Amino acid sequence: MLSDIPRFGDGGHWHLPDRLLLEDGITLPLCATYGIRHMLASSDRGADWWLDDIQVIFRHYFIGDESTEKLAELACKTLCHYAVENRASRRAFGLAYKTLKLMYEMQGARHTFDTLAHAKAMYEVEIAVWDPSLGFGTFRDRTQAVYVLLHIVRATISGQSRLTPSQTDAMLAWGQQGLTRVREWLHGLDWTGLHKGCLIRSGNAGEVLAFPHIASHYLIKMIINPLIRLCSIPGGLAVVSGELVSAIEHTWSAARLAYPDLVDADIGFVWSSGLARIDSRLAQLKALVVGQCSP
Repeated sequence: MLSDIPRFGDGGHWHLPDRLLLEDGITLPLCATYGIRHMLASSDRGADWWLDDIQVIFRHYFIGDESTEKLAELACKTLCHYAVENRASRRAFGLAYKTLKLMYEMQGARHTFDTLAHAKAMYEVEIAVWDPSLGFGTFRDRTQAVYVLLHIVRATISGQSRLTPSQTDAMLAWGQQGLTRVREWLHGLDWTGLHKGCLIRSGNAGEVLAFPHIASHYLIKMIINPLIRLCSIPGGLAVVSGELVSAIEHTWSAARLAYPDLVDADIGFVWSSGLARIDSRLAQLKALVVGQCSP
């Protein structure tokens, strides 16, 4: 079966037999479970081929509603654990992030305290590393880690996770401390240091010119939008402070000062841009939080 994994993913799930997708919903999750168990025992765990095959298996978790919470738990714990053990593997962290987003947020799997603890451990490893000399990649990784933190907080207070009251209190207290650290990081962010790190590391002037576009994209996708979603659920506004919103405004103003000369978003090396949306999204977040704080 393992030899069929790459071929299984080549055409995407749209090319699988209808029987597998519509009539026999247990087939794919069961195959995925056996495949992952086999691969976790492999002595080549972490090799490029291993990550390739793991990605194919996990991708096919996301077929319809047949993805079970047990499979989501296996995926979450597997990839978060591997990302902690092998932080140098950016791909493992990316796959763990996608698992949290696709299986828990989009498909509605419910967390347990154990799965949240695995995500928390991965976050703590990521958030401990901040080196502007590594260039803009370190900004991407840090904002993605913030997304994981906000995912944990939202899962904790949503009432959808399978937590005891004491587990909820403990995870929420940890999350609030994490949000304080995020606020401090945003307020003190040195954009010029990132600029110098990028030039020293790659000498790629295109990356520097494009970075206001890329920075706005990551701020929206990884921080602002998740905060807006957090504020939209009961109890969410209570954990998002006005000081955190002010820190986001402050860091974005500092970014605009550090990069005053913007290139056109249509230039080929600008692969994504949030410049047209970031001010409105910030205003929406501020209205939610400040409106809640007003007498």
